[in-house]
Amino acid sequence: MQDFFKQLEERTFRYKNTYANCPKWAMTHLLIWNFRGLFKKWRTPKQSSHITSRNNLNGILFDLQGGIGDIIISLNYLIQLHQKSNCDIKFYLTVPDIMHDNAKLLISKYDIFELYTPSNTTDIFIAHITLCRIPNITYISANDLQKKSEYLHNWLQHILSFNKQYPEYLNSGTISDYLCTQYTKTNGRNRLSMADIDNLVNINSIYNIPTESDAEILSKYGLCANQYITLQCGIGALSGNGLSTREWPIDRYNELINLIHQHGTPLPLVQIGNAPDPQMDTDIDLRGKTSFNEMLVILKNAKLHIGGESGCIHMRHFMGARPSVVIFGPTSMEFYAYPENINISSDICSGCEWLHNHWRECCIKTGTTKSACLQDITATNVMNKIKEVL
Repeated sequence: MQDFFKQLEERTFRYKNTYANCPKWAMTHLLIWNFRGLFKKWRTPKQSSHITSRNNLNGILFDLQGGIGDIIISLNYLIQLHQKSNCDIKFYLTVPDIMHDNAKLLISKYDIFELYTPSNTTDIFIAHITLCRIPNITYISANDLQKKSEYLHNWLQHILSFNKQYPEYLNSGTISDYLCTQYTKTNGRNRLSMADIDNLVNINSIYNIPTESDAEILSKYGLCANQYITLQCGIGALSGNGLSTREWPIDRYNELINLIHQHGTPLPLVQIGNAPDPQMDTDIDLRGKTSFNEMLVILKNAKLHIGGESGCIHMRHFMGARPSVVIFGPTSMEFYAYPENINISSDICSGCEWLHNHWRECCIKTGTTKSACLQDITATNVMNKIKEVL
């Protein structure tokens, strides 16, 4: 009977796309198929039948979710998964609309990826997987996949079994993320290897974010490689003007900048980030003035980057692992830290990421956006950590 449920899932998926505007046709076909099934002997080993469609794409669709840091970590994982599979299956990717243009650059040097935009045609993939932290398989044509890659077939079956065993882990962007984090830490992994259930792929940092025209861009902004420091105070969509518990206060950044100047550091301080981010007392202000590629080039070539745990930290790690000073708040230093960085965290609590649905806007200790852990980290604390680098 297991074969029946697998084929039912596939047919439901197929009819949902083929008869999206005519559910009566889908019901009719399902009724006929189920009636015929009454006289069929169902076998357990078979999990799916071959799918035909008006537009059958011989690839796997990955719906990448989360912020830019999540997407970069997912790309690093998928590159190594594809290498392990040793096959020519294309990985199609969807990303949030706001990151579509950025994603084009992020995958531009990797021909295993293709950015996919859903259209009015009926596109059927070998498998469809949502990926932010834990892979969530929403559809699989197991027979088709097994013909193309035994490795990917076995990998998907393992992930599918995990999804069924732990469905509470699959609702990314909710307190499910807290459960996923605890499960991952318990099994000796961190954010980088979070998606690698049972270490099937054995994740390392091999992805290299491509950039274009480095020398021209540095010259455009009057910068020399390894001769300046970047800073960012924003943290994702909620950044700017103290709207997130993950933000170190702007007055602390300005105190730190003053201490760096007093230290006699000749390197110019450059603020990067989005236009709404609060302005720092830096030497150069590039908030909202650069393209995504220009921001990457400037971040990549800085001698040091200073900021909170955010996408910039992940991007810098995958552009040569140059050191960053990372000021951790509610997110776990143990879970997110990279070894090349100066990682700073308060021991006032163990982190409240996803302990409740509004953790990003409300610290459970202060009841405000001013998190107790970040209030506990002073500019002098940070300066003492980075003196040797300066």
